[in-house]
Amino acid sequence: MLRWTARRSAARRKGYSFAVPAEVLPRRLIHLGSAKSVLTPLGQQVRVAGTMEFDLDADRFRQHRVEAIVAAARPYLPAADWDRREQEWVGPRPMTPDGLPLIGALPGHPGVLLATGHNMLGLMLAPATGRLVADLATRPDPPARAALFAPSRAARRVRATAR
Repeated sequence: MLRWTARRSAARRKGYSFAVPAEVLPRRLIHLGSAKSVLTPLGQQVRVAGTMEFDLDADRFRQHRVEAIVAAARPYLPAADWDRREQEWVGPRPMTPDGLPLIGALPGHPGVLLATGHNMLGLMLAPATGRLVADLATRPDPPARAALFAPSRAARRVRATAR
């Protein structure tokens, strides 16, 4: 097994997410800049994600954070049943010092591809990240844009060890 570690600042960054049923769904992901939230259609529900919380306890769940996201996002999706929220959770937000994700081969392990560190844009960047990872996994010559996201740019902070 390969273990990947990176130096991190003391504060953990995390965000909140939940699903709500909606009669009218957005056709695509919507970033609500003023509400600091993202709406993603998934089946007959909308996945709502938002917030950036700094907390040393990565597992602590604060219900008032979910309520704040609901209050901010509710005006943008009035057809949602905001009182029937499901799958409320809090999770880590992998961050990078330069704000760009790490996408590409793990330094020293060319057969291991990373796709992490999307900051608060993971769901928004997922399609583009998936395309780039597919290109890196299947094409003999990586696309030029891959160099922008290469994990080797953070090589001083990234270390892989065999376990």
